[in-house]
Amino acid sequence: MNSERLAGHELCPRKSTWSERYVGFRISLTAALYSAVDAGLTTELDPEKAAQDALLTVAAKPGLDIEGEGVYGIAMHYARLSAIVSVALRSGGPAWKRIPDTESWTSACYDSGDGQPRRVVLVDHWGASRQAVEATSWRTIGELVSLERPILLTAVEIGTTRLRKRISPWTRAYRHPRNKVCRFRKRDGEESFGGDWEPVWREDCELKTKDWLDLMAKDGCMDAIKTSRIAVPQRPERYLAEMKRLSGELDSEAMRLAGCNDRMSGACPFQVVCHGAKDSDPLRYNFKLRSSSDIHDLACGIHGT
Repeated sequence: MNSERLAGHELCPRKSTWSERYVGFRISLTAALYSAVDAGLTTELDPEKAAQDALLTVAAKPGLDIEGEGVYGIAMHYARLSAIVSVALRSGGPAWKRIPDTESWTSACYDSGDGQPRRVVLVDHWGASRQAVEATSWRTIGELVSLERPILLTAVEIGTTRLRKRISPWTRAYRHPRNKVCRFRKRDGEESFGGDWEPVWREDCELKTKDWLDLMAKDGCMDAIKTSRIAVPQRPERYLAEMKRLSGELDSEAMRLAGCNDRMSGACPFQVVCHGAKDSDPLRYNFKLRSSSDIHDLACGIHGT
């Protein structure tokens, strides 16, 4: 059992079951980003290169689930985003480790070196309402009651999407046309940037990642990473009983429209099957049965659909 299965089943049993059984011919931007950040956090080598390479690898095969022009540019945008977020989260520290599995639970949390389970969530904006949603979701509750200890919930604000790019200090700065100084946010007492300042994307900027992060910190932008401690809920046996009940339903193929678009995993890749003209068989829509390595990644909570 793992938190992704519980959350996926609650959202749409069919999507959850098919995600474990089939692999699509493309991967969503959200899933690609989570997978790349995971590579950056857990590598023993260079986290920046690991994250960037991971995203570009899935962008090449099976490909990103986007259409139109500029696909390579979008892939590079998300590759650089995954790289800089991975470097910022690790802060020069060692590779993060997965929390060891128990007899009945496969955790998606990390140990960043302090021994505390940590869940990472990538969000457009983090506030009290979103924190409440995440704190009471199966992705968090399942970890709390299964590990029997509090977890750290680390949210990274990556900005809203505009023209398929994320708008945030991780991805965009403002550069002065003459002295080429890059800035992200005006400081106390400063006037707003004038019209001469030009927006520059991370993937188009020659600044090294460390220098970019140093400038973000100088402009007070590292508040884009927020960590809160989530306590084990009272009467955890209630949730364990519900998890046991749900375990008997996890192979269901019941369809729920709420799962067509999800904050965590993006647009459901099986929409074309559920709403298509052919029979509801993913194999007829060019999906393929998963390999054993794909199934292992899913069990570890790595987003791959």
